[in-house]
Amino acid sequence: LTDGQAVMIYATAVMGTADKHVKWQVCNGVGYSYLPVIDVDPKKADDEDVVEAAKVCPKHVYTVEDGKLVVKDGLSCNLCMSCVEAVGRDRGLSVSGDDTNFVFKFETDGSLTARQALDKAVEILTAEAEDFKAQIEAL
Repeated sequence: LTDGQAVMIYATAVMGTADKHVKWQVCNGVGYSYLPVIDVDPKKADDEDVVEAAKVCPKHVYTVEDGKLVVKDGLSCNLCMSCVEAVGRDRGLSVSGDDTNFVFKFETDGSLTARQALDKAVEILTAEAEDFKAQIEAL
């Protein structure tokens, strides 16, 4: 465009929800995993093999303090088991996923905060559960 020129646009705003079309979906990059359960045997936490786990962990879950392996950020663990493989099984370090607890992660597109998106999701799930319960009771 040159000086004095402008673009004229006519637009219509349409409200909708993600169950009608993905373009209205607030959350993306949604995922979940089991809650990591990491146990370091205090009697073996200073063994050289066990301390090696801090070096091989791709998520930097561990740190070494006073020559002992310490869990720094357990939620960052993606259960890849690199640390257990480096140390060896039954050698003072165990990692597993708790299948009764989950870690949910998601991002939003910015139209809602993560908290608002989570609150709305809980609200929708609660309404759907109540509707399902009413349908079962009607049988």
